[in-house]
This record gives sequence, structure tokens and C-alpha cells, in this order.
Amino acid sequence: VIMWGGWIILELLSHFLSFILPAYFTFKALKGHDNKEATSRILIYWIVNAVVIFLEYYLSVLIQFIPFYFEVKLLFTLWLVLPYTNGAEKIFDMYLKGFFESREKVIDDMVNPIKSGVHDIEKGLDTLTTNIMGSKKSD
Repeated sequence: VIMWGGWIILELLSHFLSFILPAYFTFKALKGHDNKEATSRILIYWIVNAVVIFLEYYLSVLIQFIPFYFEVKLLFTLWLVLPYTNGAEKIFDMYLKGFFESREKVIDDMVNPIKSGVHDIEKGLDTLTTNIMGSKKSD
């Protein structure tokens, strides 16, 4: 049993494995040092991680009663992120790929107005910047 705030250490380690290490893998993929398979693997990881975070947030009331949750979460995170376990790919292939494929049009229909709204905000900010600063922003 982890006592006296030991869960904090597990949570920090879990966050390092969930975010910092994959962020570095993503950085390497963006620099072109990885092949297409490695790039695909890290993108799949981020999809799975987003769903895990979403579920964890909304199930947090129940999670607090699960014994050894932080220890299990750490092991699960390792399984997800390490390339030789292919945990994220297994979760993606078994559950998420079909889920997203079967709902792709519905999700697109919900996301497109948001994307359009963001584009309108960007245009408005460009106009505002031009009017205030007297020049367009440089890309």
C-alpha cells in the first residue's frame, strides 16, 4: 500500500509516461526521424490517451474507490505507451477504430461548424490586428 502521498509520485510518473515521453516521440516523428509506422503508432497513442483521459475524468467519482488505482494506472500507461507492447494499438483496433468509423459522419457534422467558427474568429482577429497595428500578421 502506498502511503503518505506516495500516490503523488505514482501520478507524476504516470503523467511523465502519458504526456512527456509520447510528446518526445511525437517531436521525433515531426522531425522525420521515424518511419511512417512509428508516426502512425504515436498518433494512435494520442487518440487512445485522449479517450482514457476523457473516461477517467467522468468516472473519477467511481475511480476513487478502486484499490490500487494509481498502481494499476501506471502499469496500464506503460502498456499503452511502450512500442513493444503495442497496447494503444490493441485498444484502438479492438474498440476505437470501429467506434470512430461507424460515427465518422455524425462527428464530422458536429465538428465542421466548430472548425468554421474557429476560422471566423481567426479572420476577425486578423482584421482586428490589422486595424490596430496597421499591418497583417506574418505567418
